[in-house]
Amino acid sequence: MKGGAGSGAAGFLAVGPGGPGLRAVVGVPDRGPSAQRESEEPVRTAPGGTAPYT
Repeated sequence: MKGGAGSGAAGFLAVGPGGPGLRAVVGVPDRGPSAQRESEEPVRTAPGGTAPYT
């Protein structure tokens, strides 16, 4: 994953709980998050965390 077009900076994707749903953030280190989204739908969970879709 690259930062901006032609920047060559490695980016990150972070996913975690966001209330009953899920939160995802993308960005570039030293520049911070560039986008964040949260689901409004509840996410199924299991004792070990988010349940896999089968």
